[in-house]
Amino acid sequence: MSFLDHAANPVWSAMGWTMLHFLWIGSILGVLAFLGKWLLRHARIELQYLYSLACLLTLAATPALVATQTLFPITTTELPDTTVPIDRVLISEPVSAATVPAWPDQVRTPNRELRITPPAPQGSTSQHKIGELVLDRAARYLPLVWMIGAPLTFAYLALGYAGAERLRRHGSIPLNTELQQQASRLAGVLGITRRVALLTSDKLVSPVLVGIIRPTILLPAASLAGWSPSELEMVLLHELMHVKRWNNLALLVQRLITAALFFHPVVWIVSRWVSRERELCCDAAVVQRTGKPRDYAELLLKLAPVRPALAQAALAAAQGNLVPRVRHLLQLPNQEGSMKLPRLTLTLALTLVCLPMLWLIAQYR
Repeated sequence: MSFLDHAANPVWSAMGWTMLHFLWIGSILGVLAFLGKWLLRHARIELQYLYSLACLLTLAATPALVATQTLFPITTTELPDTTVPIDRVLISEPVSAATVPAWPDQVRTPNRELRITPPAPQGSTSQHKIGELVLDRAARYLPLVWMIGAPLTFAYLALGYAGAERLRRHGSIPLNTELQQQASRLAGVLGITRRVALLTSDKLVSPVLVGIIRPTILLPAASLAGWSPSELEMVLLHELMHVKRWNNLALLVQRLITAALFFHPVVWIVSRWVSRERELCCDAAVVQRTGKPRDYAELLLKLAPVRPALAQAALAAAQGNLVPRVRHLLQLPNQEGSMKLPRLTLTLALTLVCLPMLWLIAQYR
């Protein structure tokens, strides 16, 4: 089957128009989400996290609603035409002038003016046709973009989870039995009924939690000797809070949404909000239980130095995630402006909003 045959398919066409409409609808939702985020900038971090998660779920549900309306549009039921043609009216008796009632002169001789609607300018018609042609071409080729990009994003997601599973399989049980007992004790204090495994790995530079049904905390083997008992407790509390809040399940849903809607920059922005505030919620829980915000901030900074092979990835993580966490723990003002959008992203979002809206205005004029 050729590409033209696919483009003529109603499902393919509905998919293209869904992506096209989601570009500007998602941009409008992103502007509204940003305004709500600005209003909640002084709210509790748990409330901000729930708001960001709700915004992400709203963005995920929007294409489904648009696709439903595209495939099954709402049509109005027209009433049947009950008018009777004049040639079918039967006159049984002749009508005389005497039987016709007397009407006022204004009614008997109505003022019939000939109204002529001027034709539309030729320029607006040609612009309308050009706009329709551009949108039709975009709706025809956008599904092809998704067919190429979505498998790549889902493959990258699968490789990440496969790598985490490989780390768990090659992890080793820590020789320190007191560490296992401490993890079990903290899990009981937090009310976690699931069994949480504790392993170490020499391939890690920072703690990580893998698994949803069978959660496993992986600790870097090289860093265990340099951590004090209080630092180990804070690390375990942070990872156990992820287990208690089912954050790995939320992370999986978040990554699936981001992979499916990869073509919209607003989805990536809201996903970053969710990731950052999820860590801040666990950090706040650790500080609430230990009462040592400065010590915990120093522990986060201690996790920043890494090996040269992972320097680039760790630098990106430190700039995008670690610095806001430390500032939030120490209650420092955000000098970088956490609510500031990049200029390129803001320009792209405004373009996605303005162009379709201008075309719609020109169409309905």
